[in-house]
Amino acid sequence: MKLIQRLTLIVCFMLLCGTTFSAAQTQSEVDRIVSLGKQAERQYDYASASRLYRIAAGFGNAESAFRLYVMCRYDYVPNSDNEWLEWLKRAGDLGDDEANYKYCLIILKGGRSSRSDHYSCEERIEKLAKKGHRQGMVLYGDYLMTYDTKEKAMVWYKKAAAKGEVYGALNAGYYSSNKVEQRNYYNQALRINPRSAKEFFAQKHVMFKP
Repeated sequence: MKLIQRLTLIVCFMLLCGTTFSAAQTQSEVDRIVSLGKQAERQYDYASASRLYRIAAGFGNAESAFRLYVMCRYDYVPNSDNEWLEWLKRAGDLGDDEANYKYCLIILKGGRSSRSDHYSCEERIEKLAKKGHRQGMVLYGDYLMTYDTKEKAMVWYKKAAAKGEVYGALNAGYYSSNKVEQRNYYNQALRINPRSAKEFFAQKHVMFKP
């Protein structure tokens, strides 16, 4: 434990007190901080891990911001109201795709956010969808279904289905007006994940026999 604290002080002093580094050297030192944070976390020293991750996140490290989201979300460290959500947003701002997906899922589906909050997620999930993030495609389809047109939403549901995403297939089937197409998508969903498909059918009151 003392070794971690000594190394932390050395590295942080060098980074925060004006030591001149090249971009590569700075990244190397930030990586060291993240590594020390993970080591502290494995030893259940969440206070030290949190301090390290905060420093690394300050230098633009997305993984550290995401780890802080987890630690605040599950109260491994003291935190203020919704601090976990701010760290999740920060991780997304720094380029973490999974963080962007989780953040927008909470904003769009959590029931606590305003329409302006929903609009703020549009660019995030559109980028995710265009990068080929399967769940992001479905979420973007959901967004378009609410705020744009069914036709545009269906494009993304079908793209997600083509990548093997069960909810892409389920939504493509549910909103299709073509009975043959609907059956094909429902059968695809059952092949991908029978349990999720059956739960969807029950929730939507869909009577479907393969």
